[in-house]
Order: sequence, then structure tokens, then C-alpha cells
Amino acid sequence: MKKLLSALIFTIATFILSAQSFRYQGFSGGMMLHAGYVQSKSSQAYFEGYQSLCQGVGGAARVHFGKYLRLGGEGYVSSANYDANESYVSLGWGGVLADVALPLKKWTLYAGGSFGGGSVQHLQRNRPLENDFIPDLSSNYRHYATMLLTPYVGVEYALNDGIHLTAKIDYAMPMAKDKQSICDFPLGPRLYIGFLFYHTNP
Repeated sequence: MKKLLSALIFTIATFILSAQSFRYQGFSGGMMLHAGYVQSKSSQAYFEGYQSLCQGVGGAARVHFGKYLRLGGEGYVSSANYDANESYVSLGWGGVLADVALPLKKWTLYAGGSFGGGSVQHLQRNRPLENDFIPDLSSNYRHYATMLLTPYVGVEYALNDGIHLTAKIDYAMPMAKDKQSICDFPLGPRLYIGFLFYHTNP
């Protein structure tokens, strides 16, 4: 993952340095649905590891500068249910983003990343919930915040000048000195599909 991130940063820097102009070119933004696969090999005494499919929704907005550079922000919510006891983990995160785009006629390839913060909620039930009105003392719950670095790569297809179909893959990585405190973080790739609305100069 570190090699991939280094290559991504090098690619972004190369495109930025090769750009001849950083003039404002307009903006774009839209919503995306996503699905992915997350897992955790928790080493905490009260939490076991898990693996599951996840799904969620969110969006991003970008301001375009020159031919390649785009700056903006993004935010998403992703959740996963696992095991027969209806345990779940959810992640909500957002931050500032920067990416570079390579337009190829109707297609646009892009790569970049975002940096920001996220919040994790994790409920692990150790037995089935039998009654809503009886306290379940066997369940474990965590709620914590962490800084996140999220590299991504994606592609856009222009349906017309104002609407683009987009797909991307990302990987949210928590940044914490105490790895034990984030050992149940839902790590894994996510695939996004959605629409972007463009208001840019021709």
C-alpha cells in the first residue's frame, strides 16, 4: 500500500508540474453509491475480527484549475452488517481532496486522494437479541474518531457537456499512532458509481 501511495503522489506531482496554467475552469460535483469488502483482525480483548460486504452513499465537489488539477472535498457514509447476531460497523468520513485528471475525448482518467477525519461506530453482539426491553450485557460498543488518508483512482465518461458518469475505487486508511485504538477499523476497497454534474469552461 505504501508503494501504491508513493506512486500515486509521484503521478499527481508530475501532472501538476507539467500543467502550463492553473486558471479557474469551473466546477463539478455529484453523488455516488458504493459497495465494497471490509475486514478487521481485531486484537482487542472484547472484540473479535470480522469481514463483510459494505455499502453506502456520499458525494464529492471539485473546483477545476487548468487542464489537470482539481481541488475540492468529499464525504461518505459506509456500513456493514456481519454475523448472525446482527453486529454492525459504520464509518462516516470526509475531507479535502486533490486529484489530477487526464481527458481523453469523452473519457477522463483521474487519480488523487483526500485527507480528513472519520468516525467509526461498532456494535458487536455476542448472542442474538431476544427482547428490545432487556439490556444486552453481552454486547460491545465502540465509537471513536480518527484522521484518514484515502487514495483513489477513477474514470469518467461524458454523457454530454454537463453530465458525466463516474466510477472509482478507494481505500480509506486510518492515521493513528496508537494502532491498538483503531484495530477494529473497517479496512478494505470500495467501488463507487454515480453521476457528476459539470459547469466548466469548454
